[in-house]
Amino acid sequence: MYHENLAYFLHDKKQLVHIVLSNKAKKFAESLDPSSKTDKLDSKALAQMGSERTLGQWSPGSHIYRRIKTLTRERSAIVKLRVMIKNQLESMMHSAYPNKKSVNRLKRLIKEFNYQVEKIEKDIYELVEKDMELKSKVLKVKTIPGVGF
Repeated sequence: MYHENLAYFLHDKKQLVHIVLSNKAKKFAESLDPSSKTDKLDSKALAQMGSERTLGQWSPGSHIYRRIKTLTRERSAIVKLRVMIKNQLESMMHSAYPNKKSVNRLKRLIKEFNYQVEKIEKDIYELVEKDMELKSKVLKVKTIPGVGF
């Protein structure tokens, strides 16, 4: 995501933008068989890749998808933290002498994470409800057994 500000800036200035997945750029650079790896060699490899390959032009996604992407990334990060804290709590509960204050703090953290996930999901739901095209796509996907909002 560190490239996004530059990509949007260049796109707004009507410049042609290509974004290449890092693993593709790495594989291309490896195919050149460099004897060492430096920023200068990486730059040359990227320049060569850009001149030899036909790269797809990048254009920004719609505003709503960018907002949903941000929210889903935030949700994912909080869920990972919640799992980590739940694991710590589980471990602490099985220790010989669990510290009650520590247990309570972890439980409060889990409760807060649950609250934050609910808020984010509500924000996502509201965005989807405002966009009829996206809403119809979500409704189609929800018809698949085992898939929910």
